[in-house]
Order: sequence, then structure tokens, then C-alpha cells
Amino acid sequence: MFKFISGIAQTASEYLAPNLKPEEELFLQWHNLVKELKSRNGSLVSVEETDVPLKLQWVFNLLQQELPLYPANNATSSSTSNGVSAAAPPGGIGPCFEVALRYKIFDWLVALAKSDKPAGIKSYVLFFLTNLLKSPNIITLLPKSFIYKPLSRLVQCCGNSHCSPWDREELQFLLGVVDVLQRDPCLANLFLRGFSQEPVEKADADLSAIVDLHNPFLSELHSNDSPSAKINNSDSESFVFPLLDSLLRLAVNPDVDVSAQARLAVVCVLRIREPVVCRAIASSGTLHALTKHLLKLYAAVPYSADVIDTICVQNASEDTERLLRPFLLWITFLDQIFAVMEGQLEEKLGATLQQNLLRSCGFSDDWLSSSGERNQKALGIFMRMYKATDTLALLNVWASVFLQPKLFDKFMQLTGNQELALFVYDLLDTMLQKPVFILVDELLLKYLGTRLYIRKDQRMHESKKDMELTEATDRAAMFRDLFPTAAKSCTVLEEEKDAENYVRESHYSMVALAQRCHDLHWPLFGPLKPCNILLAEESSFFDGNGFNEGPLLKNLFYRLSCLFDQPYAISLRVTGIISKICLLPHPVLREYLLDPTVPLSASCPSLYRCLINLVQKMESYARQYPYFRDDVLKMRQEIKNGQWAEASTNPDNTVASAVVMLEEFCKEVAARAFVRFSNSM
Repeated sequence: MFKFISGIAQTASEYLAPNLKPEEELFLQWHNLVKELKSRNGSLVSVEETDVPLKLQWVFNLLQQELPLYPANNATSSSTSNGVSAAAPPGGIGPCFEVALRYKIFDWLVALAKSDKPAGIKSYVLFFLTNLLKSPNIITLLPKSFIYKPLSRLVQCCGNSHCSPWDREELQFLLGVVDVLQRDPCLANLFLRGFSQEPVEKADADLSAIVDLHNPFLSELHSNDSPSAKINNSDSESFVFPLLDSLLRLAVNPDVDVSAQARLAVVCVLRIREPVVCRAIASSGTLHALTKHLLKLYAAVPYSADVIDTICVQNASEDTERLLRPFLLWITFLDQIFAVMEGQLEEKLGATLQQNLLRSCGFSDDWLSSSGERNQKALGIFMRMYKATDTLALLNVWASVFLQPKLFDKFMQLTGNQELALFVYDLLDTMLQKPVFILVDELLLKYLGTRLYIRKDQRMHESKKDMELTEATDRAAMFRDLFPTAAKSCTVLEEEKDAENYVRESHYSMVALAQRCHDLHWPLFGPLKPCNILLAEESSFFDGNGFNEGPLLKNLFYRLSCLFDQPYAISLRVTGIISKICLLPHPVLREYLLDPTVPLSASCPSLYRCLINLVQKMESYARQYPYFRDDVLKMRQEIKNGQWAEASTNPDNTVASAVVMLEEFCKEVAARAFVRFSNSM
């Protein structure tokens, strides 16, 4: 009863008292707030059941009313020698913020938020500080140590607990910090923290320690040392950037909205080009955490998941989609990160990602495993990773992983497995749709660049960059005429129409691929120089064993030679891959694959010679089977009607379907040759 009467008396006296100055009103409200906190010390009462929210609102309003007095653009107009924004505008701080400095109001607020005592006060503190950061005038005040130090400590503790009641409030607070740093990137140096610096306040600090104005625990937070001095006197590698760590913790939050906004904020933070901050990020464990979480998501995908479901998420089962979608979102997130990174950060993240994928972990173990299910998982997910990537740096990382000797040897070994060959060639086809130069150079140009495929007695051979239209037509005709007229399964009109369609498709595909290679920063290639075979054999690339087309072309030529002995689906993928390689914008590939007039050595394999052998084998089959042509015509009609899947599964139809494919492939290669050698291209 006495407390009730005293409370009414105090309220009446405050109402009847004369108007106070803002700073006096702030001190009074803060003093009452401290008294309220002391009276509630040790109580389990929620903050909503006390007067604390009302008193906090008074404090917040008084501080925010003074913000417009500070120039909004003063901090961005000048900066100190170490990159931190100028400390204070002319005239210093106002009276309300002077009270906040004297009584360590911001330190108290952060300590209350970290302890959340009384329960629920953290939400009010985060709400106030978020609104404070949204003010354009905060840029002038943020370099003050009594503001940025408490804020930096609050940044460190954000995101520590998943599915907490404050996830969204913490995210909005961090987004407010990111917004300030985007307006003035130099302020990012204020949020650096040394490796050896321990957390200053405990999250479960006792309320009696927090509300003590003379608590030495709080007083030691405000030493005269500033981050600016630390940056000048210490090496930048001794610092970390807690803001990025806190955002990454929220980026893996189970709340979809929170994680999505946190990932966008991470990308915004990485756009900051402050040298000290960039070096601190590169030297910390933040980049390792990005790749570690990727491997964790990969491990969550079960081995039993169907590879088709793995590649096409839309058709996946509910459980598989639930496990796979976070992994694909993280790949997209990494792609966005690589798009904004530059220099040291980009190289460090790429190296970290590559090392973690190649170490003894789920991905490399699945790739090298003798289990077909694990191979399917690795191939399918790697294909989806490559499809989801657009930035050159990350594509180079995937290509470097693919080209590692152990993984590539296993990849080539899997081409001999009838069940896995489809997925192996699908992966290769996907990579050729985004052909980074290191991939093409390592698989093709490394072996063809010396041009040892040219016959030795042809000591000098010169390849023209541009040819007359008749020369391009002659080379195309050499491929088109390979297939005998008597064995053709289409009419003359159909053949002419198909030829036009193939040329048109080759033209569009080449233009699109040339643009893609330009976007992937391929080097420019001039015309091939005259080839001196004797000098080529004396070069450092010649190992004395003669010409070697490389493991990829050797495998493709072998598969092409088995056209009459393998499933139609595999042949379809092999011819599609060869067709894509023919369009790659490099003169050596054009000369070796599409120019039948090049004088090749006797034992040198080539696309033209492989097709000749296939035609001879087809003629041999035609002489053995009396109804050979009827079977081919029937198969062509079934393929045309979309029934090839059922027809090709029958072993008796393997030869007939291969003949139809050979006929069409000769037309396609002829169109490729015409387009590649045409002056107009």
C-alpha cells in the first residue's frame, strides 16, 4: 500500500513539476529506469509486466530527438589517415548524448540485451538501436567510442542461438549496421576485433553487476584505446570481422526469410573494399566456414536419392527436395559471393573451396567410391552445381576440381560403365555449355596445340583463318558425301531441308557459344602459324611418343566407333558432345576436327577417319542383312514419331538406329564445318 501511494505521488510530482531541459529529462528517466531494474533484480517477471518499456521509450525518444542536430554528411566528407571516418563534427556532441556518454547508457543497453534480464528487454533494445542506425545522422556519431564499442559487442553476440525469439530483431539490427557501412565503408574498420580479444560481457551476467553505475566490469570497456590506434599499431591479420560471422550464422538459420535476408546482407558486406577489412576476412576462418557448411549440406543428401531427382529438383520427392534445396541455395549464395569478390578474397575463397572438396570428405569419397549409388550422387550433384554457377571464378573452381588427376581418371573409368555412362556424358555436356578455358586447354588444346597430327613429310602446313565460300562448301560436302546415297533413309527434299536446318542451328549455336566464351574471358586467337613438324618434335611438349589426342578425344572416338554396338542413348550423347567441341572458337580444334584436307599422319585418329570406318562397317551390315534398308526406314519413322526410346531398347534395333544416327551426324558435322570455315562467320 505504501509503495502504491508513493508511486502515485511520484507520478503527480513529475506531472506538476516545471518543464525540464532534454538532458535533465533524460537523466531523470534513466535514473528511474535504473531504480526499476534494481527493484526487479532476481525477479522472474517479464519486462512487459513492468514500467521498464515505458521508461526505455522515454530515453529512446530523447536521444532520437537530438539526432537531427548532427550533420548527416559530415562523416563522409573527410577521413583519417587509417581510413576511419572523422571522429566528431564541429561543436562536439549534444547534451543528451553527453549524458549517454557520462552514464554509459549504450553500454548498459547492450549489457541488458545480452543478458535479457528482465526477460524480453532484448527486443526493446534491438528495436531502439535499429531505429538509431536508420537515421542518416548516425554516421556523424558512430565513430564515437561510447557508441561504436557497445554496438560492436552486440554485433558479436547476434546469431548465436538458432530459432531464438530475437532472430528477426537481430537480423534487422545487423541490416542497419550493413546499411550504415554501405553509406560510409570507412566505418567498417570500427567493427574489427583482435583475435586475442575476449568477449567483454557475459551473456548471463547478473543484473546486479549491470545496474551498478560504478561497476569496474563496465568501466574497463571504455579504455582510451580505439580501433584506429590498434589498426595502426598491429598487423591487419590479427583482426577478424565479427559482423560477417554473425550474418553467416543467421544465413544458416532454419527460418527461410531470415536466412535469405542474411545471405543478401553477406553479399553487401563483401562489397566493402576497405583493405584492412578485406585482409581480416581473408585471414580469418570465415571463408572456411562457407565451404564447411556446403559439405555439411552435401552430406545431408542421401545416397539412395535418384540421380534424376537430384538433377531436376522440380521432379524430386518431397524428402529429397527438402534435403537438396538448401544445398542448391548455398551454391547460388557462393556464386553471388564470387560475383562481388575481388583479388585476394576471391583467390583465397576459391583455394579454400577447392581444398575442402578434395580432402577426405563426402564429395571426393563418393566420386572415387566403387559404389554406383555414391558415384551417381557425386556426378548428379556436381552437374547441378555447375549448372547453378555463372561467375567465372567459381566455374574455374569446379573445373579445377574436375581436372584433379584422381577424380578425372575415375571419371574416364566410369564411361565404361553402361549404367553410369549416361550421367558421365551428361556432366561433360553440361560443362561444355559453360566452357571455361582451363577446362578446354587441359582436355583438348594441351594435346592438339603442337599439331603433331600433321604428316611428317608435309614439313610445312599453313591453315587459313578465312576461306572462300567454295572452300567452306567443299569441306562440308566431304562430310556430307561420306554417307552413301543408296543407304540414305530420307528423300532428297528432306535432306535439303535437314541441311538448311543444321546450318541455321550451327550458326545460332556458334554465335551463342562465342558470346559465352567471351563472357568467360577466353583469350583471343589469331590464325594458325605455318606448322614446322620438325621444330614441333623438338619442342618441350614432344615426349618422343608421337601424336596423342588426349584421353577425352580418345574416349569419344572410341565410343563413336562403337556406334553399332552400344545403346542409342549413349551414342546420342557422344555425338552431341563432339558436335559441341567442333563449335569451340579455337583454330586448332577447327583444323583437326573439321578439315579433311589436312595431311594427317597414317596412325593419327580423326573425326573424318572415324566416320569413314563407320560407313564401311555399315555397308558390311547392309550386305549381310537382306531387309536392312527396310529396317532402317522403319526405325527412322519411329524416331521421327518420338518412339525411339522404346525402339532403341530392343537389341535387334541397335544397328538400324545407329545407321539413322550416323546419317544425321554426317549432316550435322557438315553444317558445323561449313559454318566454321565460312567467311561470314
